[in-house]
Amino acid sequence: MKQIIFTPPARADVRRIDRDQAMRILTALHRFAKTGEGDIKKLQGDSSDMRLRVGDYRVRFTEEPSDTLHVHSVGTARRSIDERPLNSVGGGRDSWLNHRGPEESGRGASDFGSSPFV
Repeated sequence: MKQIIFTPPARADVRRIDRDQAMRILTALHRFAKTGEGDIKKLQGDSSDMRLRVGDYRVRFTEEPSDTLHVHSVGTARRSIDERPLNSVGGGRDSWLNHRGPEESGRGASDFGSSPFV
């Protein structure tokens, strides 16, 4: 099974999501790490970024090296075009996948206790 490493911004993203949805996201990520199954898409452009779709949420990650998943951000797919980064390559529907800081989210933090994920 691949190791899962969350960046600090990705950890903050997950903590802002309600517990049930966060657990669905973590379960889907764990399933992908173990079996390679899931709604995965390689993002456009030169980067090696991929996205995992879990309901209305998207998880942006990279596989580097091939036995490690680096999770960079977790967010909803319902963000407006205005929130896309100016330097996004491709401009496709998943190009919005970037980190959004806590000051922009307006949601409170929740902690789901210990997790098997790094």
